[in-house]
Amino acid sequence: MFDPEQSTGPKNAIRGLLFRICERCAAEHRRKGAQRREVFVEADETDASANCETRVPHAEAQMIAGEQKRLVLELLETIPEDRRAVVQMYDLEQTPMSRVSELLKIPGNTAWNRRRRGLMDLRAAWIRAKARRK
Repeated sequence: MFDPEQSTGPKNAIRGLLFRICERCAAEHRRKGAQRREVFVEADETDASANCETRVPHAEAQMIAGEQKRLVLELLETIPEDRRAVVQMYDLEQTPMSRVSELLKIPGNTAWNRRRRGLMDLRAAWIRAKARRK
């Protein structure tokens, strides 16, 4: 509760009052947020099975995706380091190319060229690895 006797001067009194009002509003907002609950709606079995198939991939698909990711990371190790750095930063970490060229201290066109050549090397390595497995 606001007590004007405790404040020293009119500016501090108003500032203290506003601070306490904001503090109480924030506390009330946090309390309401903690009480929110999800509302579950029942659906037909056909709808539920269709949604499950589109949202959750099968275990086999997850395993294949994990294997492909592991293979791509292995193949990245085979390409030259300057190209690998650009491909990894731009394509895997989704760093903007302007930032990539800034971090590597190279011109922007050089970064784009290294990415292009790195992807070509990565594709070639992928084809070689695929041929070895057959």
